[in-house]
Amino acid sequence: MLTILLLAAPLAGLPMAAPMVAMAAAPTNGLISINFDDGLLSAYTLAAPIMKEYGFKGTAYIYTQPQNEQEPGYYEEFMSWDQVVSLQNNFGWEIGSHGYTHSDLTQMTFEQAKSELDRSKADLINHNINVKSFASPYGSVNQSILNYVATIFDSHRSAWNLANTLPIDKYYLKARPVLPDTDPATVKSWIDSAKANNEWLILYFHSLTSGAPQPANDDYNVNNFRQILDYIKTSNLPVMTNTQGVASYTSPSSSGWNYYQKIIFDNPSRGNLDNVPVLVKLTSGNFDFSHAVAQGQDIRFVDTDDSTILAHEIEYWNQAQQEAEIWVKVPRIDGHSTNDFIYMYYNGPAGNYQNPTNVWSNNYRLVWHMNQSNGHFQDSTSLNLDSTAETGIAYQSAGQLGY
Repeated sequence: MLTILLLAAPLAGLPMAAPMVAMAAAPTNGLISINFDDGLLSAYTLAAPIMKEYGFKGTAYIYTQPQNEQEPGYYEEFMSWDQVVSLQNNFGWEIGSHGYTHSDLTQMTFEQAKSELDRSKADLINHNINVKSFASPYGSVNQSILNYVATIFDSHRSAWNLANTLPIDKYYLKARPVLPDTDPATVKSWIDSAKANNEWLILYFHSLTSGAPQPANDDYNVNNFRQILDYIKTSNLPVMTNTQGVASYTSPSSSGWNYYQKIIFDNPSRGNLDNVPVLVKLTSGNFDFSHAVAQGQDIRFVDTDDSTILAHEIEYWNQAQQEAEIWVKVPRIDGHSTNDFIYMYYNGPAGNYQNPTNVWSNNYRLVWHMNQSNGHFQDSTSLNLDSTAETGIAYQSAGQLGY
């Protein structure tokens, strides 16, 4: 096969570990996640220490303008950057994006919405926050914005007042608001339903107070909060961050894939390689083709966290000859390392899991694999720069490119 592309970064080799049986399973009795939106101070001073007593970790969705512009008398009800970082590093919480200004993304131009998302994510990354998820302000989102969210975040949480049921859609996660006047008994009934019906219940709060809750502040009484945590504890339901919850329901190891292998990167002499397409070659010597669906339609690639699905494109698959060539976009291959890896899952539900345009999204202007037996040469990038059909072409012939 001949692939014409730009900027490919070959590695010294891709050793593959022996196949292993995937044993993990999705929750069968329900799941709870506890979210705090906006980045208000009480998430750090009250919620995190209290939840630590119970062994629970939460997810805080931060809009980053208050941290950037905080000064005496201004945004004092919000966490500082030091506190946001501590919430992640010392309390083990997940920190997600909630935009930059907490504006309704559907009430601005698409370019303005992209700027909100990009700036918020950049702020979090610049403070060493491992940001993977996004919650839309007011739960307002349209398909164009959601499509963009899916290119830079691993999940999206809405504000729909419902629990999540199988199958889980990680870009339409539903959540129930706990408001100043929400009775703990109501929340307990939601927990009972989650346990009885195997639901993923995401509860989202904004702030806590030791006094009487004020609707204008969108806060919740801390004693009522403890009642809810007590009930969750006695329910024996697992409590996870949103990203952990997504992984538990949607990673191949929990969704019907029966085998996986580690693909190990041999990169001993170069620095980090970011967002690089890697060519994975399968043969009878490193892969059992009898365990895969025809044409590799059950193949999925997952990052080292066992939850982040990686984009891939199958260039060539020959079941009879037991050969395959697959391009996988890897977010980062550690520099000067011989043990960084990703997972390949197979022997699961067949589907159209390929995402060629994402594989070649990093400034590739043209990618032709030239493996067609007739018609145009198809461009795998989103630019769709296919060749012009000509007559009399001898397809798949041996030859030389250049001189």
